[in-house]
Formats: sequence, structure tokens, C-alpha cells
Amino acid sequence: MKKFIFGLIVIIVLVIIAGAVSERNKTEPPTAPTPTTLTTPTAPPPAPPTTSTPPAALTSRSFQMGFVPITAQPLSTENWLAAFDLFKSSAEVVMHHVDFATNALDSVDFISQMAKRAGLKLFIVVDPLAHDRQTLDPNLKKLGANFADAKVRQAYKDLAVKLAGTYRPAYLGLGSEINTYLAKSAVELSGYLTLIGETATAVKQASPQTVTTVSVQYEELSGASGRGAQWEMLRQLETKVEAVAFTTYPSAVFASPDRLPVDYYTKIRPYTNKPLLIAESGWPTAGGAGASIANQTAFLERLPELTKDLNLRLWIWWFPHDWAGTGYAEVFKTMGLRQANGTPKPAWDSWLEIKNLPIR
Repeated sequence: MKKFIFGLIVIIVLVIIAGAVSERNKTEPPTAPTPTTLTTPTAPPPAPPTTSTPPAALTSRSFQMGFVPITAQPLSTENWLAAFDLFKSSAEVVMHHVDFATNALDSVDFISQMAKRAGLKLFIVVDPLAHDRQTLDPNLKKLGANFADAKVRQAYKDLAVKLAGTYRPAYLGLGSEINTYLAKSAVELSGYLTLIGETATAVKQASPQTVTTVSVQYEELSGASGRGAQWEMLRQLETKVEAVAFTTYPSAVFASPDRLPVDYYTKIRPYTNKPLLIAESGWPTAGGAGASIANQTAFLERLPELTKDLNLRLWIWWFPHDWAGTGYAEVFKTMGLRQANGTPKPAWDSWLEIKNLPIR
């Protein structure tokens, strides 16, 4: 949903990549991220109370865990190294989105090397959409108007295959929250379906062990956003990949985590038998209706209970740290499990408790 952080990583990489992996040098960090625009979510509509019993204590988990990596601030080589040292005990996977900018692979090089250094798996997402999720990436639009255009298709396939062959990620996403764009055009859906089918085949040839996936925005997919469910689209998408990924930010819809129906996530089961991945998730501690320390902790602790009957293989939380700079609506800046200065929030301890459970 919030692709603009990756422009920030590109800037950071240009400053620190030369020495960050091999030694703790004193490279000067950048002073600010690339500014972007994001619409602040409106206050959530009231939701009916749900009847649920307190969750039983978890004794194991079916999923690996990880983050979209961002460090404590100020940004520096030392803080990037410290963040990945922190991930050694708090994550198994890091996720990184890649757009179609000419220097996009610089950031992938950096994240890939840092992940390897920390012993983490890599989840790369090819992101063909603009920040607003309503149009194609500006660099793709220079090549053509839609997914049916031959130049757009070739650029998309070339990037995906290069990422697969070069980095051999554990997971490769062939689109992020793609339903937000495809819902407005049956023609685009048709073109995209053939494109990811062809691309997934080429990716498996380049990196047989890489699991192909595509992510959808769950609040839009399920109809919780109020714009109608998109389950039939999911039926078509899931036939093209090996796993189905989704992003979920229910604070845009529900005032508190206890308002989520007990079947909120299991509604997906009739529409796919593929393994499931949570590609992004979060709950803010400030900046929106329902945002609080208590609600963030409650959502993090409740999500495993709500997904326990799913074939869930991966759970990615948005940021490990809050973002103190510009470029984000406040609601996304405070989804970190640690404050921007590195101080843990209460939800951090809950995350570690879940991370320390054995994987079944």
C-alpha cells in the first residue's frame, strides 16, 4: 500500500552500501526521505460488536515472521546494522518492494546483502502500481498504457526474472495490493492474469525454489471497506501463483481489534486452497480513530487466533520502528512495534513471545 518507503531505501543505499555489510564504517546518513503524498484514512464506520471468547494461549505457530525493514532514527550505517542484528532474534524474513525506477536494484542489492548477513529469508515484491494504487507505475506508463501493452509486459517479465535469477528469494510477489487497481477494469484484469501466468513460469525457470505469489488488499477483497467483495477476482488470481498473499490494516474499518468478527480472515477459505501469506499488517498507535498502544497490542495478539485455522505460512508486520520523518500519513508512521528512537512498545514483547513459539 505504501510503496514510497522504497525510494527512501534507494537514497540510503547510495550513501551506505559500499561499506555497510562488511564493516562498521562512519558513512554519513541522509537527512530526509523522499517526500510523497498519502491520503489519510477517514474515521472508521461503526462496527457491530462481536461475540468471542478470549483466545487460548498459543503453543505453536504455522508461520514464519518478518518485517518491512526500517531502522531506528536517525538513519545511519550503525542503525541499519543494528536493525538487522535485531531481526536475527525477532524475524525470519524481510520483505522489500521493487518498482521500475532505473536505480531500483540498488536497494535490492543492499537489502539482500543485509538479509544474508543476518541469516534471513528474502521476500521481494515486483510492484507495477503507482503510490496511489490507481494507476501503473510512472516508469511503466512511459512504455504503455496498460498490462496488454507488449512493452509493459516485457519490462515486467524482465524485472521479475532478473530478481529471481539474481537474488533467489524465498518468495517473489508479482504485484502488491493488485486488486485495488484491477477492480476498476475487466480488461486490465484479463491482461494481468495472462501476464503473471507467463511471468510465474519464467520465474520458476530462473529460480525453481522461489515461491511465486501476488498480494491483494484484504479489507478491499473481503468487502469490509464497504465497496463490495472481490472474491471472484481472487479465484482467478490464485490459479496463476503458488501462494496467495494479502495485506491487512483493519483499523481503517474497525474501531478496535475486538470488533473484528471471528471469521474475519477465514472468509477467504472457500476461494483458495493455496498457502497464505500476510504480506503487510499493522495497527497504529497514533494518528487515527482507534489508534492506541493498547489496540496495537490487542490486534497483534488476536491476529494469530483469527488465522489459526488457515494454512498461513508467513506474517509480515509493516515496520519494526515508527517513522519520525515526513512522507507518510500519521496513521502509517506509528505502526512500528518500537518507537522511532528504538524504544520498544508493549506490542514488541508480544511479537517476541509469538516468535519464540515452535513452528509446527
